[in-house]
Amino acid sequence: MAWSAPLYRVYERRLFNSLRPDCLPSHLGVILDGHRRFARAEGLSDYTASYRSGMAKLGELLEWSAQLRLPAVTAGFSRQTTCSGRKSSWIPTSRC
Repeated sequence: MAWSAPLYRVYERRLFNSLRPDCLPSHLGVILDGHRRFARAEGLSDYTASYRSGMAKLGELLEWSAQLRLPAVTAGFSRQTTCSGRKSSWIPTSRC
């Protein structure tokens, strides 16, 4: 266990307790992207380690979502060649 793990758990608990239930989303959408860039930046010879790292992070996100009792989570995967050159028209909104 890293020395920072206990400190991070305290931070998570504090953050969790500060969230207002009426401001939580009913659906969380996530696009998993950047595994190849991460692998190149880390000097990895293949993408397996970066995919595993991304899946571990997705597991954390799902655990947090379950703790917050979010009713729905959608995870999408995308290829760079599929989305390159597209401009997003999505604008985030907040109720709080």
